Amino acid sequence: MNYQNQAIDQLIRSVRKRRLLLTITKGAAVLFGVGTLLLISLGYLAYQNRANGGALDLLRLTALVVLVTVVYLFIVRPLRKRTSDAQIARLVEERHSGLEDRLVSAIEFGGSPDASSPTIVNRLIDDAGRNAAAVRVDEIIPGKRAWQFGALALVFLGLGVGSLFFGPRQITGGVAHLLAPSTEAATSSSMRIQVKPGNSRVPKSSDQRIFATLQNFSAEPVTLFVRKHGAKDEQWVGQPMEPSKNTSDYQFFIFNIQDSVDYFVEANGVKSETYKLDVVDLPYVKRIDLNLTFPAFTGLPAKTLEDSGEIATLSGTSVRITARLTGKARAARIVLREGTKIEMAADSENSFAGALLVTRDSSYHIELVSVDGETYNGSNEFDIAVLADQPPTVSFEKPGRDTRATSVEEIFTQAKAEDDYGVVSLDLYFSVNGAEERKVDLQRLKSDAAHAMTGAHTFFLEEFQLQPGDFISYYAKARDAHAEATSDIYFIEVKPFEREFRQSQQPGGKAGGGQQDENALSKRQKELIAATFRIQREEPTYAEAQKNENYNTVSLGQEKLRDDTNTLIERIKRRLGEQLDDQANFVKLVGNLEQASKEMDSALVELKNHRSKEALPAEHRALQQLLRADAIFREIQVAFGQSAGQGGASQRAEELADLFELELDKMKNQYETLKREQQQQGAQADDETKRKLEELARRQQRELEQQQQKLMGPGGSPATLALFGGGMGGAGGTSY
Repeated sequence: MNYQNQAIDQLIRSVRKRRLLLTITKGAAVLFGVGTLLLISLGYLAYQNRANGGALDLLRLTALVVLVTVVYLFIVRPLRKRTSDAQIARLVEERHSGLEDRLVSAIEFGGSPDASSPTIVNRLIDDAGRNAAAVRVDEIIPGKRAWQFGALALVFLGLGVGSLFFGPRQITGGVAHLLAPSTEAATSSSMRIQVKPGNSRVPKSSDQRIFATLQNFSAEPVTLFVRKHGAKDEQWVGQPMEPSKNTSDYQFFIFNIQDSVDYFVEANGVKSETYKLDVVDLPYVKRIDLNLTFPAFTGLPAKTLEDSGEIATLSGTSVRITARLTGKARAARIVLREGTKIEMAADSENSFAGALLVTRDSSYHIELVSVDGETYNGSNEFDIAVLADQPPTVSFEKPGRDTRATSVEEIFTQAKAEDDYGVVSLDLYFSVNGAEERKVDLQRLKSDAAHAMTGAHTFFLEEFQLQPGDFISYYAKARDAHAEATSDIYFIEVKPFEREFRQSQQPGGKAGGGQQDENALSKRQKELIAATFRIQREEPTYAEAQKNENYNTVSLGQEKLRDDTNTLIERIKRRLGEQLDDQANFVKLVGNLEQASKEMDSALVELKNHRSKEALPAEHRALQQLLRADAIFREIQVAFGQSAGQGGASQRAEELADLFELELDKMKNQYETLKREQQQQGAQADDETKRKLEELARRQQRELEQQQQKLMGPGGSPATLALFGGGMGGAGGTSY
């Protein structure tokens, strides 16, 4: 009797298919996992033993044995194993307890022809069928297990493919040697030497340059071995090759070659193939003349270079190449490294000319066609290098530093700009007390080539109606066709008329004791302005970390100067107390300092938000207030000197003058009782701020000098522009 029942049959088939899928995905996961491991490990070993043929054969055999074993154990054998319906039924009942041997009994008795009672067997099959219909395949063999093995197989497959195509050379090269040892895939990752021109026919008496490129290794020395062709009994003569343009390239010149030669290159035990230079009696290029027509923006006239095949010029330059031959030839071509050929026209007897447009780095040689129609290489390979157009450099020759003058003097300034191809314009920008900038045209391009341009401007200070404490800041800007450059910023400070005369009348020099640093606050503010100005100018060239560091340094300096200013204000107020209103000069002085502090707050907001352009006006206004405070302080000193004999009335003024001077000089204040530890911490903070500003100045100075050296070349003498002059001595290359 047959046990067939639709529900039983459907359950058995479904479980059998699910089991087959699980076997295949599991086998694939194991196979790809083992294969990836073999790919990495044996690939690395093959690369280490790439020169050992026996080791490579052993590794190939190992890989083959392991892969065949895995395929047999985890795919072939499980698939070949026959599983009966009764075994499937037993698997179902083991994982589904509700059947209670119904399914196995139905299959065993239904398939037996000796069943004692067909009626009982039929009822048994029907009962088993009803229970089988309630069984879900996922309860027997979960479908997610097959998906998990499948996903794992894809991961291993992706890892293997990625290692093969994007892995390190030790793996990709080793796999190439294992899988395709005789193909280019293998040799491209091995150590080898590529030689040019290789086998070639060369004209007699010509100069030949041999190129050697080391692939996948580096070595010193690299040696060229040469001997006369056919002279097998002669010894090879070795000559060291010299480095060429790239680090892996080497070259050697054979001058005035007369006989055919065999040659090869050897380095670090790696030997190239042996090549032949077949010397024939053919014309060759004995000289190349160049005529360069520069781009219109340079304003430069055309330039002729005789007997110079190397091309180094700006992008967009048109170069006419004239090749002068030793004899007659039918045709000539310019052959670029990329394979492009440019036909040359007969220029005169035994010479050809052709033109090319320089747009990128490359190289070229002249290909000749003899009278008999033979095509051959008629010259050496010459480099084509594209030069970058550097921005101009600009500086002030006069006065070259900050100056102090009365409000009726005339200050002469002279700026100079230099450029590698030509300066287009030179302008001066100035601002009075940090107000809106004004522009003065110093010079415009009037000739074909202006490598250097000078412009002068005289400041007639009387026109600006300035008073002591006012100032003018100025800088120069030069432009070429593509870029612009800015000088450092300088200051003209207005001083009182009779300062020297009045001070000469002072007894004892008390008020003059702090002259060297009496304007210490304003000097520090000038340094901060110069630093901010340089940051604004060079910010596009900064990396993000360098930009943050520079802004933080200037912000820290400005914040410290603001705190020092506020400290001075508080000390003056405490010292005078209620008598402050009776001291007109000190009322003005405190007002200037308070306004300077407010402007510093505004500048700090912009600096912390990395807005140097917006911070500069507030910094200028703060400087104006500090300079006016300096002027008032000088008047207090003079007044003290003139009233030195008036007793108690001047005693208070003397103490206040000392207080102001001591604060500016950064000395201990003899009228304040401070803890020694607090004084040391304050001094350390000052030193740290000063150190950071000096470091910023030195770093920016080095960058500027490097740019100028690139511009001027080895023989140039670029001007040295300093951010703070002699260290912390002043702003924009100025000492105070």
